[in-house]
Amino acid sequence: MADAAKRLEIIARDYEFAPYYYPGEFADVDKSMLSQLEPEILANLAEKLILAPKGKWRNLRTMILAYDSHI
Repeated sequence: MADAAKRLEIIARDYEFAPYYYPGEFADVDKSMLSQLEPEILANLAEKLILAPKGKWRNLRTMILAYDSHI
């Protein structure tokens, strides 16, 4: 789990490539893992995923938005 959280943090801070440049498996995380990420990272990742195509990355954005609304 920690590796998945670290991977998402790196992707959220990557200003060269869109998140969906990375393999979809990186976005296939359990929603409980989102609690390991700082709110700033979650917000940045959700913003970067606005244009995500259908699939795991768009599902991750939906999960982040639902998680964030429950905080």
